[in-house]
Amino acid sequence: MDITESQQMRALSMQLVDGASRRNILIDRFPFVIGRSSECNLMLPHSYISRSPREDHVGG
Repeated sequence: MDITESQQMRALSMQLVDGASRRNILIDRFPFVIGRSSECNLMLPHSYISRSPREDHVGG
């Protein structure tokens, strides 16, 4: 069975570095929202993270 490009799951990954700690994050949905809110795809509960969530889009 052939899988067309539109049927393939597209994902990205990024590495989150916090001091000596490193964590790989899979970005498998778009838009992918980063912020302090628990409603974000990636919640970062640090005061230096903006209250306004960052929304990333991938175009092609």
